[in-house]
Amino acid sequence: MTRNLFDRQTPPFAEIFAEALAEMEALECRYRAFEVSEGQVWTSLEGYYQLTPERLRNMIGARRISLEHQRQLGELEDRDPT
Repeated sequence: MTRNLFDRQTPPFAEIFAEALAEMEALECRYRAFEVSEGQVWTSLEGYYQLTPERLRNMIGARRISLEHQRQLGELEDRDPT
């Protein structure tokens, strides 16, 4: 199954998924989750970035920083230069 981590329809999905991965690790459940980039088609385990709770939280943090920078740039562009 593939699912977008970040989308406007379900914004908290990535955080919920990170918590689910962490819970599975805490319960010592065996699982594998991989990042399939946009435009890629899942073919096999090789060649994909394996997700862990820590890696996913890092991705979430990087996305938050990126969105904040975009918001700040948008505010700067909207200011009247005079």
